Amino acid sequence: MTKTLQTLAAVDRVEKGSVIVMVPAPGSGNNPDKFQEMPIPVKRFKTLPKPGAVIPVDIAAKDVITLNTGSKIFCEVEFSLFGAQNKTITRQYHEPCKLSGLYDNPADDTAIRMLRSKFWQQCRQEKEKLEEANPDKSVFISKTAWWTDRFTDRQIFSGYVRDLGAIILPGSEQIPGNF
Repeated sequence: MTKTLQTLAAVDRVEKGSVIVMVPAPGSGNNPDKFQEMPIPVKRFKTLPKPGAVIPVDIAAKDVITLNTGSKIFCEVEFSLFGAQNKTITRQYHEPCKLSGLYDNPADDTAIRMLRSKFWQQCRQEKEKLEEANPDKSVFISKTAWWTDRFTDRQIFSGYVRDLGAIILPGSEQIPGNF
């Protein structure tokens, strides 16, 4: 298994069907003056980034890193029940959701926001059931994790989902930022 070299790259220009980004040159260490160009096909972007934009790239794959890949989204929620005997209960929610895999795709972001809202409602219903079944305990949502069937890094994808949730759209319910 090969290790990928992931970094942030600055968009230099768009030409001949490629977005040209500047990445650290091999062996340059922390020297900010040594860069090399890396072309990425324009078909990997929903909308073309402007020169100066900073995007995540995988240098080994010569590609932009996209988190919005897969056809199913998962959310795992840990409920903590505090009382005479503390306990933890974990529930998993999942839903089909075809994501494009294109960098900066607003349609994918909207689909993820909608599922986040749906899972939040299901999670609240589960919390109410746990409270009814355990009247001697206080029930809290203690942890959540998000991933897709193709992007399985829970920490990174969870951060992406939470960042999307930080943008509150008019008329939408405010969901806690850590969900």
